[in-house]
Amino acid sequence: MFQYKRTVYFSSIIFLEISIKFSLGKISLDGGSPEDILHGSIQTGFECLALNCLETAGLSRQNFPPGDPFDRLLCHLALEKRLTLITKDQFFKKIKMDGFKTFW
Repeated sequence: MFQYKRTVYFSSIIFLEISIKFSLGKISLDGGSPEDILHGSIQTGFECLALNCLETAGLSRQNFPPGDPFDRLLCHLALEKRLTLITKDQFFKKIKMDGFKTFW
């Protein structure tokens, strides 16, 4: 029997944002840490998608609406990698760019 496996990625951008907010006391992780979330994501079978320097520099080519820089980076990474961004964040509904897709 044929099985189709779709790769699910998590972005290093998310862990940057979580780590910063956690260290500033802006979020609580119920006694856990950003590292716990990372290890859980890996154990679940998700793969880490890192943002490289070339992709970061390419952010200047995009015309995103004003907003959270982490959201802008996630959008840019999804466009560069031609991936669908899984999110319920309303910021992404404002983005109308060819090739940008969200799901939730």
